[in-house]
Amino acid sequence: MFGLVQSPYIQVKSFKGASAKGLGRETNENRTIIQTMVREMRPERVVFCFGSVDVHLSYYFTKVSKGVTLELKPIADAYLEFVNTLTDLVPPEQVTVVGIYASPLDDEDVLQSVCKYGSVREDQLHLLDQEEDVCNDARQERVRRYNRHLQEGCTRYGFQFDDLYDQMVDPITNKMKPSFRDVADKNIHVVWETTILLWLEQWPWYKELAPAELEEELQKTLEEYLKTKPWAGRTHLAST
Repeated sequence: MFGLVQSPYIQVKSFKGASAKGLGRETNENRTIIQTMVREMRPERVVFCFGSVDVHLSYYFTKVSKGVTLELKPIADAYLEFVNTLTDLVPPEQVTVVGIYASPLDDEDVLQSVCKYGSVREDQLHLLDQEEDVCNDARQERVRRYNRHLQEGCTRYGFQFDDLYDQMVDPITNKMKPSFRDVADKNIHVVWETTILLWLEQWPWYKELAPAELEEELQKTLEEYLKTKPWAGRTHLAST
């Protein structure tokens, strides 16, 4: 997502499928990659965003494979402990940790979604509870709880914590607003183009680095993306 803002002063490194829990393990290879990048680049600031895989996917895998509820606080704590190892290279006040995004799914799409992403097999779906695991309020509470753990940890370490939950979720329905939801019903990812506009407003330093024509380019990339999903059951505001 953050790669949508093209600037020679921004370096984005994505770790597909990576979890905060994994990053919290000392043997995790992504730690070495990040440490090397920071050591070699000596950036003015660093921004971390890990935890979506844990809350939106690993939660279900843990529930059906181990029969227990995934504990989010130890995951957040170990993740931030790793981030803190970088503060000999980047001052804590220049470290930003991003909270994860709310769940965009409707209740009726959750079970097929977790199967699609390989977290749960179809023959395991009966092990999930509608109220505790599937319903929207429960899913959003897990997001808020994990983000609270991150925020508390950031306060301890002196990092900046930012999230967009309140901007992206309808306060009445507690559901993600349509402009941030993918048109594919089972997709757990948010729409990049509309979400990045929120970050540009949240971070003045980020907005300063963005090209003047960015909003026009975002509209084009979103329209092109939507054309790739003519089968989707939902439309997006950008396509109307």
